[in-house]
Amino acid sequence: MPPGGNSSHECLGLSFRLGATGKVEVTERAIIVEGLDEPPRYHLQHTHGYQCHDRAKPHHHRRHGRADIGWPTPSRDGTP
Repeated sequence: MPPGGNSSHECLGLSFRLGATGKVEVTERAIIVEGLDEPPRYHLQHTHGYQCHDRAKPHHHRRHGRADIGWPTPSRDGTP
């Protein structure tokens, strides 16, 4: 059960009502969805008091905000 006290079933139902298009997974760390932009994910997060992530943009444990392959380094002439 998510920390917010709502059941996994409630998380799944709301995810699909908000427009999730693929698998919805509820883990001990987060609700993981497919097909939802940021506003509906924020709604899920704040409704359930639980992190909500897009499956296409994985969040790795203890690496919040870091890209899988690192950030691009600007070239010597200053262009990205």
